[in-house]
Order: sequence, then structure tokens, then C-alpha cells
Amino acid sequence: MKPINANVPGCKYPGIQMSRDANVPGCKCPGMQISRDANVPGCKYPGMQMSRDANVPGCKYPGMQMSRDANVPGCKYPGMQMSRGANIPGCKCPGMQISRDANIPGCKCPGMQISRDANVPGCKCPGMQMSRDANIPGCKCPGMQISRDANAPGCKCHGMQISRDANVPGCKCPGMQMSRDANIPGCKYPGMQMSRDANIPGCKCPGVQISRDANVPGCKCPGMQMSRDANIPGCKCPGVQMSRDANIPGCKCPGMQMSRDANIPGCKCPGVQMSRDAKVRVRF
Repeated sequence: MKPINANVPGCKYPGIQMSRDANVPGCKCPGMQISRDANVPGCKYPGMQMSRDANVPGCKYPGMQMSRDANVPGCKYPGMQMSRGANIPGCKCPGMQISRDANIPGCKCPGMQISRDANVPGCKCPGMQMSRDANIPGCKCPGMQISRDANAPGCKCHGMQISRDANVPGCKCPGMQMSRDANIPGCKYPGMQMSRDANIPGCKCPGVQISRDANVPGCKCPGMQMSRDANIPGCKCPGVQMSRDANIPGCKCPGMQMSRDANIPGCKCPGVQMSRDAKVRVRF
């Protein structure tokens, strides 16, 4: 896959995305995570994503998580995503989560994403979360994503993604977050993604984050993703993070994703992280 366009001058690994706290040995930018198609020289597993705290045996960079098409030698499930804390029986790599099209033998739900602590009835793999088009037998909401504390049976919100703690009015499943084309009745912003704790003024669903093409009326930054605690100057929605193609007026780095706590020199928006197509011209 084509590397993402970070191209940060002064880093040994141009073209990769970098994010917080990986502390990768041999990289000039310690304290960062490396993700998506890193193809990092000197790593045994080129082309994989790397992130924090996997402690994968046989990898030169212990303490990191691996995800998306890792193809890790010595694992029974090549080509899968792996992340922290799954402890899946029958896998040589205990202590990891498995996600994105795992097709795990011995599980009734092949082709689904599997992650921690879903306790989904009718699945042989209790204690795991399921997400993205799981099509879980015995669930009234086939095709939806299910994640932590969804309590899916008897949900009126067929076909949507469900995740933790949204407490959305008008849904039989309070206590959940909703995302990806929720089209939630009683919300002014149908078709948008919603997640935890944005408390956006003028929205009937306070306490939710808005992301991906929200086009929120009354916000100066239509079409952007918004998430928690960015406090970006020049935006009417302080206290939210912005991501994916924000094109924020008054920011020197238009078109980039921004997220929490990067404090990047040369950017007018300190305190935010940058990712995917940032094209950031700075030195670390």
C-alpha cells in the first residue's frame, strides 16, 4: 500500500504517519508511534503498522502493538490485525486483540473483526468485542458494528455501529456510542458519526462527539471531523479535536488531520497531533 504523506524532514522514515509515544529505537523522532505502511528499515516486519505496547516476540521493537496486515511470522493467523490484550485461545500470540477479517478457525463468526470484551451471545468467543459488518447470528441488528457494552439484542437502530456510552435519546440501547451513518431519530444531524462527550451546542444529542463529514450548522468548519478537547483558535466549537481534511481557517496547515497534544513547532494550532496527509514542514 502507498505510504501516507507525512514526509517529515529530519526523520529517518519519510512518508510514514507518526503519532505519540512509541519510543522507537533508531528513529530520530523518539516518543512517537509509527502507523500505516511504515516499511521501516531494520524492522523484521516491513509494511505493517506499528503502535504502542504489543511486546510481540520476534520483533526488534518490543513494547509495540502491530496492526493491519502484519503477516507476523510464528502466528497462526497471518494477514490479520493484531493489538493488545485479547488472549485468544488457539493463537500462538496470546495477549493480543485480533481485528479486520480475521476468519479465525473455531469461531462461529468468520470474516468479522474481533476485539476485547463483547460477550456476544451465540458466538464461541465470549469476552470479545465485534465490529464492522459482523452479521452476528442471534442479533436483531445484522451488519452493524458491535463494541463494548452494546447489549445489542432488541435494538431499534438496525444497521448502525454501536459503541460505548453515548446514552442517545430515542434508542432502546442507552449507554452506547453510535458511529458511521447512524441516522438517529431525534437528532438534528442525521447521517453523521457520533461518539462520546462532545457536548456540542445546538445539537439535540449533547454529550456526543461528531466526526466524519458532519457539516454541522453553526460551525465555521463544515465537512470536518470533530472530536474531544482540541480547543482550536478560530473555530466556533472550542474544546473539540479536529481530524481528516479539516482545512481550518487560520491554521497554517490546511487539509491535515489534527488530534490531541502534538505541540508541533511552526503550526498556529499548538497542542494538536497531526496525521494523514499532514505534509508538515517541521523539524523535531
